[in-house]
Amino acid sequence: MNTTKYDGFKGHTDYSKYIYMVVGFGVVFVISLVIFSVDDHLHNVDLKISLQDPRHYYMSLIFGFVSIFFTNALWKRNIREEGIFKELQESEEKFKTVSYKNSSVGLIIDPDTTKITDANDAAIDYYGYDYSELTSMDISKVNILPKEKLKSIIRELMNPVQKPYKFKHRLKSGEIRDVEVYSTLFETRNKKYIFSFVYDITERIKSEELNKLLKHSLDVYTDGIYWLDSDNKFVYINEAGGKAFGIKPDELLGKPLAYVNPTTTPESLADLWQKLRSDGIFTAETVHRRLDGTEFFVEIRTVYVKYMGKEFYNGYARDITERKLAEKELVKAKEKAEESDKLKTAFLQNMSHEIRTPMNAIMGFSDLLLENSDNKKKLEYYAHIIKHRSNDLLNIISDILDISKLESGTLNINPEVCNIKSLFDELNIIFYEQQKGRQGEQVTLSFNISGDPDQIIFRTDVGKLKQVLINLISNAFKFTERGSIICSCRTDQNVLLFSVVDTGIGIPGDKHESVFERFTQLQPFPNKYVGGTGLGLSVVKGIVELLGGKVWLESEPGKGSSFFFTIKFEEAGKSEAPTEPTPDMKDHDHKGKTILIIEDDY
Repeated sequence: MNTTKYDGFKGHTDYSKYIYMVVGFGVVFVISLVIFSVDDHLHNVDLKISLQDPRHYYMSLIFGFVSIFFTNALWKRNIREEGIFKELQESEEKFKTVSYKNSSVGLIIDPDTTKITDANDAAIDYYGYDYSELTSMDISKVNILPKEKLKSIIRELMNPVQKPYKFKHRLKSGEIRDVEVYSTLFETRNKKYIFSFVYDITERIKSEELNKLLKHSLDVYTDGIYWLDSDNKFVYINEAGGKAFGIKPDELLGKPLAYVNPTTTPESLADLWQKLRSDGIFTAETVHRRLDGTEFFVEIRTVYVKYMGKEFYNGYARDITERKLAEKELVKAKEKAEESDKLKTAFLQNMSHEIRTPMNAIMGFSDLLLENSDNKKKLEYYAHIIKHRSNDLLNIISDILDISKLESGTLNINPEVCNIKSLFDELNIIFYEQQKGRQGEQVTLSFNISGDPDQIIFRTDVGKLKQVLINLISNAFKFTERGSIICSCRTDQNVLLFSVVDTGIGIPGDKHESVFERFTQLQPFPNKYVGGTGLGLSVVKGIVELLGGKVWLESEPGKGSSFFFTIKFEEAGKSEAPTEPTPDMKDHDHKGKTILIIEDDY
């Protein structure tokens, strides 16, 4: 507390000092003379003689002069104490003037008794008590904390380091208010007191709680919410917004919009502000970038806000990546459906042609058989054509049935023991006639088995494996005019790797995937029609996957094609291997043999 020094001598004259000195001198002189006379009387000296003794007067004068000095000192002390007292009175008056006239609530508390000893007018108005009521009660009557807790806090206030406290105070009406109390310790007349200023913060607490609630509601909002200033820098972003960018919200504050939006340019932002100032709102779809560099689609809704003379825009960003991907997938599905529609139409048209072609041959040459029944050479030739065309028709029907079963998931796998050498021998017989028919075109078919053929005995669906190899070899013959076709097999850890390599025309790189799709056909020869349903390779892919493998190709135009596929290698014992050798068609003699054909159609 600042105080003004009081001059204790100011206002007192020398006259008053001299009175003190003369009175003091006289009193001491008389007392000394009386003491000396009494002493002589006690020693049987006559009083008259004693009063005439000059020594008594000399000593009394000496004591009188000494008393002058003591009187002067006493006078000064009295004046000083009076000045200090007046100074304290003035300080207290100033203190009371400051506290009583202050608009803030002020209380003086005795720390020993926890009683309120004084209160200003603001405190009387605030608490609703009159002065006598307020200054006669304990502080615990207004502070709702338990008394022991209050005493503990009061003990803390006796320390030099003090801090503001937040309490709840009860008014006379019973209303509870939130307050913030600033206290200081002061001492007067050797007694310590606590002086407290009390500030009502009820509305502030409500505002803070409302702000916390609003912030919480923004943070739990699933869409990103952010505020940017006129420099296009982030001044606020909620938790969802920070999470979408892969960054803590605080780390984004002060950074420009371009930090997360790669599509922004100074020109586009200037257009945005112009749009916001004129319309007040702006919506668009754009791209945002995460901290790791990945980008995602967002739908934004931006609102223009002017606050305390500054311009802001408040944006709402919703991640629409899944929707965009779904839209792309829908477009792809639509295009695929349209393409599939076209393919189906082409397939039906092609199927009509494919079925009619062998049927026409079968029907036509059947009629010719009747007309040329006496010409054995022609009969054999026509019968050969009918058989060949019947096989073509059977293959077409088989492909249609297989693709239908694959689509519906009803194509079953029936594992049995397979010897790779026996399988390749059988394939060689199947394609023997085709090789004979194409010898003039110089196309040879060979089979190759890596390792000991007798050791490669395994379990699989032999019929379906054979069908896959027949389809691949047939395709190779179809697109190879000269050269060779090599069918190979080798074990590779727990799988069997098959390949069919030809020296044919090859397949362009952009067609490598599509050739395995349904109804897809290549027509590489401008002057030569290559038949087929466009289902063969699709059936191959479906069957290979059912057998637990995968199929792929390597090819370049003019350099031939290599088709590869794998199947699971489930090894079988040698004792399970088939013992009957497959007869070679070239050496088989059908004479004297009866063949039984069972069919329910006569």
